Amino acid sequence: MIELPASLIDKLSLISLNRERSLEAIISEMEDEEPDIFNAVVVATDTTNNTHVGTAHGNPASGNPNEPTYRFARMRRTGVDEFEKPSPFLAKFKNIARKLANMHPIGVLLESGGNEAPLVGDIWSCRYLTEDRQGLVLLNRVDVSQEFLSLKTKDSHYQSSAQSWGSNRPQLLGPSHQTPAPSTGGTNYTSPGNYSGTYTNNWWIITLESIIALDSMKKGSRKCSWGKRYDEVCPVDGRGIIGIAHWTQGSLNPLVDEIVKQLGEPQIQTWFGKSSEELKRFNKKCTSRKGGNPCYDNSPWWKQGWESFVNHPKTIQIQQVTWKRKYAVPSVQALEEFGWPKTNRNLAILAGIRNSAGRGGVDRHSKNGKRGPDATLASYVNDSDSYRHRKKRADAINRVFP
Repeated sequence: MIELPASLIDKLSLISLNRERSLEAIISEMEDEEPDIFNAVVVATDTTNNTHVGTAHGNPASGNPNEPTYRFARMRRTGVDEFEKPSPFLAKFKNIARKLANMHPIGVLLESGGNEAPLVGDIWSCRYLTEDRQGLVLLNRVDVSQEFLSLKTKDSHYQSSAQSWGSNRPQLLGPSHQTPAPSTGGTNYTSPGNYSGTYTNNWWIITLESIIALDSMKKGSRKCSWGKRYDEVCPVDGRGIIGIAHWTQGSLNPLVDEIVKQLGEPQIQTWFGKSSEELKRFNKKCTSRKGGNPCYDNSPWWKQGWESFVNHPKTIQIQQVTWKRKYAVPSVQALEEFGWPKTNRNLAILAGIRNSAGRGGVDRHSKNGKRGPDATLASYVNDSDSYRHRKKRADAINRVFP
């Protein structure tokens, strides 16, 4: 064996130390820049403890019938762990996958309702348990990892899990086409400590259909009249508005992405005769201008393409999933950031404002969370030329979530 001179070994050690310090600094910087509420993917789950095994996992039985039940999961933080740890989803063998998963921090969830637990592949919004960022608390399920779902057809330890994910849980893959009735029961996972939530899992679909759309589908309103419908394509200054959220211009593009995700790129080609990227570029140009408009008024292919979409069997699911991701999930995150009481009404206020004024409108009317929910709603209604429209939205919130 060739022996290296001591001086060279010292230099190699110094290089290694410098690299280690650089990596440490990069990781620390990523964690420091992480927001208070962030997303993480579930890469492994553990059995829940109950009155038979003790409050902390592995403890002896406490014998306390009122002991809370917790769920535990290994969490892969977006923007942190994905840059410093290999993904367990890449492992073909169980022992390797387990070792990689165990490198990730543990998240905890206080169960309320006793139904669905976090599933491997879920994406959850999270916060840290302590100010020095120790421990993770799971807040709300927000999506599913596409990397995980892609394992359905790959030689992976997770292949069967990916294939069966959601098979008995269609509400997790896509919401029901029917509006659930408001309820204070059902499954509600809440955070430990003083972060307990009271809003119901179906708050967002009620908000979309009964507040944003003014219950127009239930009440049988005509297309393009006083409400909003899943199946309408309507003219507004020639721009064209689509579906239950009246998507228009650039806001149509997340809808295009979801169509591709659920139905495939060829479906876009069939409906519009263009690629999804070409369509998204065109959507952004749908603004009123002198001499006409390139979309609803002057482009029959564009209008016909969207007519085909709103009449497709999956249009409701696609529209709901898109609205949830674009407006409902960020509203839950804003609720956490502002520290408002966790109620259906407060989430409806945030989502209702965001739907028409964006995150900038939420921040402006709430003064970055310094105002309370009702003062924020009042500011939104009164500070606009669209008073009648916004007053209708506020009235709907007061009616649905008094």
